[in-house]
Amino acid sequence: MEKIIWIHNSGHGGINSMPEVNKLLQEGWRVKLLSSCATGNYASDSHVYIVLEKGR
Repeated sequence: MEKIIWIHNSGHGGINSMPEVNKLLQEGWRVKLLSSCATGNYASDSHVYIVLEKGR
């Protein structure tokens, strides 16, 4: 089973999904893929995609 989590940080508070990610990791999920990139004209704007997987 896989879960995809998208985190967008605008540098002005943004969306903080790290508590959710940490909870899933504690439940036995593991990171399969992590991809991040800057967006827009501001260095503080970013997107992160995290693909988590859990064995059966």
